[in-house]
Amino acid sequence: LTSLRTEKAAKMLAVNPHATLLESLELELAEPMDGAEFDRLDLEIRHHKYLEKVLGRKDSEVRRLITGKWLPKLNERLSYYLSRLGLPYIVIFKDDMTAAIFHFEQKMVYSDLSSGEEERVILALNLAFRDVFEALHFPINFLLIDERLDVGLDGAGRQRCVNVLKEVALTGRSVLMITHNTGLVDQADRII
Repeated sequence: LTSLRTEKAAKMLAVNPHATLLESLELELAEPMDGAEFDRLDLEIRHHKYLEKVLGRKDSEVRRLITGKWLPKLNERLSYYLSRLGLPYIVIFKDDMTAAIFHFEQKMVYSDLSSGEEERVILALNLAFRDVFEALHFPINFLLIDERLDVGLDGAGRQRCVNVLKEVALTGRSVLMITHNTGLVDQADRII
């Protein structure tokens, strides 16, 4: 008990490492807020709450309209990339954004895939979602692959991934690949 009291007293005297941050926040909060800025932030918060309500419900009409229009595109792009990556699977996203994996019409689970197949499915998913995002919004001219090709892929699987990334680069996007695999050095246009 004495030891705990001594430790408590020492902690009471210690300097709070967050004291500077707390002081700056208190000063910032003490400044009067512009009424128009407050109204803008309030409107933004209400808008986000509305979107969460409308898009969060599985039975939402707005959600069904969005998924009805864009899920076929997502599934089409996913099928394209899976094929380019040499995978014999069909991955289909349903309206509730759950995915089902099929191999010759037999349903599978993700854990049934080998580690190399998992890596290729991850790459296909990323590229398919990226394509849909770009169709909805704007092009993204940069792609970063951080050690995704280093583990789990055999030589043929790794080469298929590199070929797909080169195709992406040919569309005007910069592809930056971080890797420890020195075998990929010859595949790069530039090495940093």
